[in-house]
Amino acid sequence: MNPRLILMCGLLGVVLVFSCGKPSICTPNLTQVCVCPGGVQGAQSCDATGTGWSKCACPGDETNHKDGGDSNDSSNSCKEGDTRPCYTGPANTKDVGICKSGKETCDKNGFWKHCIDEVTHDTEVCDGTDNNCDGTIDEGCAKKENNKPDAGGVDETPIETPAKDVLPGDTSLVCQKDPRWGTSCTSGQGICAGNGRWKCSADGKTVECDAKEDLSKKQAQETCDNAKDDDCNGKVDDNCSSTTVETFAFFQLNTGNSTGTLSISQIVADAQGNTYVLLSANVSSTSQSLMIFSSRLTMKMLMGRQGWLVKLDPQGNVAWAQYMPSSNSGLTMDSQGNILVASRLGGTDYIGNTKITSSSRINAAFIKITPSGQIMWIKQANGAYSTGFAVDASDNLYVSGKFDGNVSFDNISYTASGSSDGYIAKLSSSGTFDWVIVCGGSGAGSVEGIHVDNNGDLVVRGSFTSSILLGNLSLTASSGTSYFVAKLDTKKKFLWAKQFERGGFAPQSIRLDSKGNIYLIASILSPKTIHGVTVSFTGYGLFQLNPQGKGVRAFSPEGPGLSRFLIDPLDRFYSFGSFRSSFAIGATTYTPKGSTDVIVTRYDNTGKVNSVTQAGGLKNDAVYAMAVNAKGDLHMAGLTLSQNFTSKYTSLPTGTRIKGAFVWILPKP
Repeated sequence: MNPRLILMCGLLGVVLVFSCGKPSICTPNLTQVCVCPGGVQGAQSCDATGTGWSKCACPGDETNHKDGGDSNDSSNSCKEGDTRPCYTGPANTKDVGICKSGKETCDKNGFWKHCIDEVTHDTEVCDGTDNNCDGTIDEGCAKKENNKPDAGGVDETPIETPAKDVLPGDTSLVCQKDPRWGTSCTSGQGICAGNGRWKCSADGKTVECDAKEDLSKKQAQETCDNAKDDDCNGKVDDNCSSTTVETFAFFQLNTGNSTGTLSISQIVADAQGNTYVLLSANVSSTSQSLMIFSSRLTMKMLMGRQGWLVKLDPQGNVAWAQYMPSSNSGLTMDSQGNILVASRLGGTDYIGNTKITSSSRINAAFIKITPSGQIMWIKQANGAYSTGFAVDASDNLYVSGKFDGNVSFDNISYTASGSSDGYIAKLSSSGTFDWVIVCGGSGAGSVEGIHVDNNGDLVVRGSFTSSILLGNLSLTASSGTSYFVAKLDTKKKFLWAKQFERGGFAPQSIRLDSKGNIYLIASILSPKTIHGVTVSFTGYGLFQLNPQGKGVRAFSPEGPGLSRFLIDPLDRFYSFGSFRSSFAIGATTYTPKGSTDVIVTRYDNTGKVNSVTQAGGLKNDAVYAMAVNAKGDLHMAGLTLSQNFTSKYTSLPTGTRIKGAFVWILPKP
């Protein structure tokens, strides 16, 4: 009986009379949300008298009811293995909205076990569905105004606010009364930030953010000028250089009465604007020296052929210089700013001030150097040539090349199956050979280039005669020398290989963009169809493969040609080198001042020219290596014979010189 209040008024006063019985605490037959272990929502119902709530029915609760009965029947007369539909949510939500029945199975003791594959009601999350299974979609939702992603790369897509009631009546948990409940939340900073919602905690009394920070996206250095916090420290484009003026560093051999040649082959640049460059010289007398004009630094020749690794600051001043072998095939940088060099040893060489004598006629050497110029380790591959060089996000080093006869990588040894075999090797960040893959066959094989994509997979380029085996993939040359591009995953499994024939398409180098697309620079002798792509031009052009190795397109960019090519961190395309004949782009004609001039062209990814930079003097000038730092500044290395080398900004130092090498740092064009 419900409580009654009888008020009797009269001359004798007021009399209060209460009926006897159990007090009412809820509305009969009303269903409300309750909290199950682990914070999962369940349901409970008010009894017919309004004097008590039923036990909280939770998803997965074990119910012992007989075959053919409903989920509240506690009889245990089922047969082992029998199944039947089940549903543990409120009866009025079954098969409404997202809610659906599951299935339960009778166990060996004759009891019905957990209800599986059912979906019970949840809180409304304003996603175009009826989450709380009350027959209404997204009730109580209010849309927010659109916001653009912030500068740190966090996606702030508007999230609608869900209704507070999840079932008819006052069924909100304590946590649902928190104004944050159901709204968006973020964990972490920059590109590592994860998005989520404020949801009820396990006890249902408060809310907690379910967003997860994704540190796998964290970069060791900022990708400058992209308005994102790439290193996840809460700062956008921090530690990025801002080169506003052109910078030169000029290198010349002080030959005296002797003869000699100077070359410059490799260059890399960091986000702070520092430049690392590899030079080499071959002279007739060790009395000669290398002069670096920007710093008035002179380095002696230790032997007739000599190499140097030089670090220049953003103003072109020498930070340090180390002796290197004269033959170098690779230069790259890891995530900590350490420098890695691939060299070829033969006889006697100097690395730093250490004299190294090779026992083999040819050895590949891999060298790691700190940003301050300290040599960390030197690793040799006896009997190997090195032609490819790349580093992954974990600072592992991948090298490629070839060998003929016998080769050894620490305690890993091979003998070539043909006249030469190609190889791919992995070195840990501490300089240990982890594994080696040999790519050989009955003829001459070589792996001539290697790149790492953003997933850590390797893309390699090479050549072969007769046949070659790439893991479990076998290729056969049609005649003479054939070429291949192949991809292998982090488990050393070759995923695919594409073959190209000499005479029609000869890949000379490859580059990868940030999405894993592969671009091959090649010389096309005649129009043809290659791997499903129609090539309609002749001469140098680009051929694109997607990450799965499928041919996508081929195109020949505007301008003077593509003898050297790179893609920067923002997927901008550059070609660089020299030109000797006039050419026109639109209404502008470019004519060399001397025999050859330096030319740097930037394109969009369709081959349309965005900018052209020309420089030179009255003789031969060319750029042989180029790097683009994270800010977009160009770091170029080349040679000049001109005494009046000029760009549109400034000039190299004047003076008589036989042959000079230069580093040219140019603000982002």
